[in-house]
Amino acid sequence: TQSTWGYITLVMAALNEPSRHELIYVAPGMVKITQEKDDRLPHAATFRIELEDHTMGNMLRMQLLEDRDVLFSGYKIPHPLENHILVKVQTTGKDPALAVLQALQDLEQQVLLMDECLKAEVEKIRQQRPRGGLIY
Repeated sequence: TQSTWGYITLVMAALNEPSRHELIYVAPGMVKITQEKDDRLPHAATFRIELEDHTMGNMLRMQLLEDRDVLFSGYKIPHPLENHILVKVQTTGKDPALAVLQALQDLEQQVLLMDECLKAEVEKIRQQRPRGGLIY
């Protein structure tokens, strides 16, 4: 019956899905980022970043494109069941690894600033609301 097939499909999907713990935990010995130089293009490399998805891939791609020395930046997820992204970078002469490192540091600073601003705004709202309001 149709409900049996639906159940089997759900069970099969659950068997292929990694646990949430596996999606964020960097196991001992696991290398978070690896670099493979591109022999076909000058000043180009592909970076494999473990345990990341479209969120990090797109943010890193856009941050890399802010760098004047970066000619190309793109990313892909090779397969939905593989929990890593591949980021391709080509520069004008700068080491692609340095461009990625700078982009990651810039992103970290932006996230920290955004976190500070969010906490400040939440605190303002808390002070304006009477006790027992919606924001805790």
